[in-house]
Amino acid sequence: ERSFFVMLNASLSLEWFQIPVLPDQGRWLRIIDTARSAPLDIVPVGEGVPLKTSRVSVKGMGAVVLVSENKNA
Repeated sequence: ERSFFVMLNASLSLEWFQIPVLPDQGRWLRIIDTARSAPLDIVPVGEGVPLKTSRVSVKGMGAVVLVSENKNA
């Protein structure tokens, strides 16, 4: 079972979001980041980029979507 964490920034300036910790050694994968150029702005779930920090920046009027992945799966 996967979890999603959706960050929407309705302001014009960059905002920082604290990412929740996943249980059971899980990790977050970035699958959508509207600040990136195509085709890297939206990637399939299986090709998500692992996060290495506990905070994520979201550019003004942007969106970032994370999906969970269990490292033990």
